[in-house]
Amino acid sequence: MNGWERDHLVAELGGMIQQAAPQVQERFLWHLFMIHDDYGTRVGEYIGKTADDVRHLEPLPSQRFTEDETKRLQNLGSNSDALDASQWGDWTSSVINHQVTAEEVLQGLGSLEYSR
Repeated sequence: MNGWERDHLVAELGGMIQQAAPQVQERFLWHLFMIHDDYGTRVGEYIGKTADDVRHLEPLPSQRFTEDETKRLQNLGSNSDALDASQWGDWTSSVINHQVTAEEVLQGLGSLEYSR
């Protein structure tokens, strides 16, 4: 995702989780920290919580962690997640985008070839 897309996602998640019960907020935040520290930190700002506030939570009974996930849990909030946008190139999706006219849309786009 581009920076503005991440910002939008954080704002949406933060706004919605503010309305949840405190224990739901904490579990959700814990999961975000398990995904990426920046997401956890930024959404946590919306609800006034940090990694220290959710560090005590244990994985759910159904969760089975890999060795990497166990390390991530031990360093919750300090995993030094870095986003290297240079590896993405100039594209922002995995599909080719085509600009078409209204007539082409109405004709069903039958002439376009799609790659798999």
